[in-house]
Amino acid sequence: MTSNHSAAPQIWRRGAVFRVLVVDDGDVVGGRVAELCLRHHVQLRGIPASIIDVASAGLHAVEGTPLPPAVSHLLAQRGISDEGLGAHRLLLRHVLKANLIMTGTQAALDALCAAFPAAVPKAFRMTEIAELYDMVVGVAPLREHTVLLDRARMAADVGDHYDLPTHDGAAQGLSEFVEEIDRSSAWLAGVWASMAPEALAAAPTLSPGPGDAPEVAVPLQVLGVPIVVRCTGSARAALAEEVRTIWRWCARDDGAEPVVDLEACVESDPQLLASAFARHAIASPDQGSVIHYLSSTISVRAIEARAGELFMMHAAAVALDNGDVLGFVAPAGAGRTTVARVLGRHISYVTDETLAVTPQGDVVPFPKPLAIDAQDAWVHKEQWGPDALGLIPPPPTLRLSHLFILERDPDAESEPSEVAVDASEALELVAAQCSYLTSMPDGRERLAALLATVHVSQLRYHEALSLLPFVLSRSASKPEVVG
Repeated sequence: MTSNHSAAPQIWRRGAVFRVLVVDDGDVVGGRVAELCLRHHVQLRGIPASIIDVASAGLHAVEGTPLPPAVSHLLAQRGISDEGLGAHRLLLRHVLKANLIMTGTQAALDALCAAFPAAVPKAFRMTEIAELYDMVVGVAPLREHTVLLDRARMAADVGDHYDLPTHDGAAQGLSEFVEEIDRSSAWLAGVWASMAPEALAAAPTLSPGPGDAPEVAVPLQVLGVPIVVRCTGSARAALAEEVRTIWRWCARDDGAEPVVDLEACVESDPQLLASAFARHAIASPDQGSVIHYLSSTISVRAIEARAGELFMMHAAAVALDNGDVLGFVAPAGAGRTTVARVLGRHISYVTDETLAVTPQGDVVPFPKPLAIDAQDAWVHKEQWGPDALGLIPPPPTLRLSHLFILERDPDAESEPSEVAVDASEALELVAAQCSYLTSMPDGRERLAALLATVHVSQLRYHEALSLLPFVLSRSASKPEVVG
């Protein structure tokens, strides 16, 4: 397919860091509804268009076609205006400029990728992203999301039941159509707000108004970064207690000035909730949602604060009694959290998703809560503190000893199989699973020097429990195996 670049309209506002494109293969109604709903919910969460901007286009759209009046009416009932928004025909220029592309159905995704092969690695069904984002949440900055989502899609068995509903023009069908798109948009905006700290950190923060409840502060030390979580809203006491419980291994009482200041709010009153959003708080009427997004935000803010100082590997890790750390490097969806949860009951738990290592090989523990899968992709994973899962705290001094490039294979033998890798292959495999590597001066060269001091191999396994005897064989003194 050819396109006239010079004739392509400007569909995003200028200067956006992360450009989202919603594509339709039909009348473009769904794409424009998704664009409007996403823009609405992103704005509600205090993310400026200079950070995330959303546009839509259609493979067969007629330029400038307005939305049907019935759809405009349903959007207006939700406080969303479509004034000035007409359809755009999809051009190659749009595909190349987009950071993330979404469709409503598999048919639209297939048509998009057939017409524009450049879209393949960054195009997803809108609701498919719900499952994929749960795999990558809290491990990387916004600009790395698309690559991580694509890797998660390749590594995971994502179901085929993620098409958004289509509409037939009937009033009831249209209402359900807009409702589902709005729900999906609110979910995605919440994810982006929790994983786009550069937006919230740069934006001015409003002070609580006279109608807002007092706060309960929870101080934490995450990856060596002093953080305070200010819990507000009508359920602030219960929220603060849950934050303290699941983040207990990262608690601090040193009185240090926080480097990262976060507000988390559980509030059912719509006006107070809107006020919390305006303050860039992580806010929701549901405490589980706040805890879910808060864990992501704490993780990303701490990782960003240490970017350029530490290698941030996408890996689970456990530590032997002597402080030797065994890291299990893997893309999202390859079982990192399960490995940490199973092995951490027998060997010290270090982290389940981000292994932070100095260029000299010292490991900074990151004993964050572990996210446990929910049955419904739209229900957030539950956050469990290491204590609640019976995990063992790590020794005070940790040093990287082994890195295993993990591959989960349901057809693998019952015992793990290990394959040696040479230095150049090890560098490529590990570098592909590092966030912020370019933030470290001479990052690849220093990573290569680090890898030369540790044992690196590929490890193919069937299930997490099968790794336990293998890991214990690396220890001179084997702990008692419990059931």
